Amino acid sequence: MALREKLLSIIGTEEPFDPTRAEALFREVLERAKNTYVTGSIPWAEKHCPELVEAITEAEQQFDRAYRTRDMDGCRKAAAAFERAVRGVVTAYREQRPLTADEIIKAFQCERVWQLPEDKAAVLDEVFSSPQAVVDAGGGRWYSPEGWRNAAD
Repeated sequence: MALREKLLSIIGTEEPFDPTRAEALFREVLERAKNTYVTGSIPWAEKHCPELVEAITEAEQQFDRAYRTRDMDGCRKAAAAFERAVRGVVTAYREQRPLTADEIIKAFQCERVWQLPEDKAAVLDEVFSSPQAVVDAGGGRWYSPEGWRNAAD
């Protein structure tokens, strides 16, 4: 917490609403979010962790409500919540890692890849036919053969 915010919370004096400052505050947060955003993380989160995307939407709505009610402290809190929510999506996306062949076999509960049931074999077909290095399929992230070739270089 910034010193000014801490002092304001201690003495209980509300900061007067300044629409120009509130808008600048949100623009600054958007710029920082843009600099930390990883391409593809929001579409991934929409599919795998929708609650993280909902936190972004909720923070935007909080900021809008605070702005409309001329609540500068509310604008600050909502902007901070927005920044945390975007960071949460990016962190979750970055922490995902593709599985190894041994992990795939264990996850699909078979001793050999050729013992896969049809639905699980379809997931592997999708992974192996993809030109992408990393493929989201069957509820997981996987390295395609192209991804393994690039990882070995």
